[in-house]
Amino acid sequence: MADNAAKLIFNEDRSATDPSSTQSQSKLPIGQRSVWITAPLVIAFLSLLGTGLGALIQQYSATLLERNKFEYQLIQKALAAPNRHDAAKELTFFSKVGLLRGLTEGKIADATKGEAVDLPVFHGAALRDKTISVFQAKAVLKYLTEQNSLKEPKGPAFYAGPADEKLDIDFQIAIMRFQKEMKLDIDGLVGAKTVLSMWDACPRCPELLRRTEARPAK
Repeated sequence: MADNAAKLIFNEDRSATDPSSTQSQSKLPIGQRSVWITAPLVIAFLSLLGTGLGALIQQYSATLLERNKFEYQLIQKALAAPNRHDAAKELTFFSKVGLLRGLTEGKIADATKGEAVDLPVFHGAALRDKTISVFQAKAVLKYLTEQNSLKEPKGPAFYAGPADEKLDIDFQIAIMRFQKEMKLDIDGLVGAKTVLSMWDACPRCPELLRRTEARPAK
């Protein structure tokens, strides 16, 4: 028993005189506190980093989308030229000045060899998507011209040629005259606004736009 008492007294004296022992006991709670403080900071930093990267990716995607829209509009404008060779010249110019990144001069040259039959001609989304045909548009424009001449000799004259499927200069001029009369953007392209204006132009116009057979309008 005396030996145990002596050991107890010895240990107490050692802990009182040995600073390393007290430091080792006090380090544990300090370390735990530092971990609890550091972990939220790391999580917050990673969260901010992820938010920043997400914003950058979103901004890049939006910029790329606007760039693609811009290039599509340029290509659409070039393909609306009266003939394929003029369209090829416009595409080549846009490519040379750096406005078109998706098309190179080599690709344009390949598409415009000979008669450039591989190069499409754009005359409006409604014709491209076959919402209406050239024949249907001509039938409406011709009918409106005839009705206007009956009401007023000097009324708006849009188209007086045959109602066929030819995409000729007379048809483009007729579209532009109609767009001017209806106070639309004058671009000579048959788009959604032009089709809607044709539909609403007269009571019989919807019937003419539904026709699939070439027959004279009465």
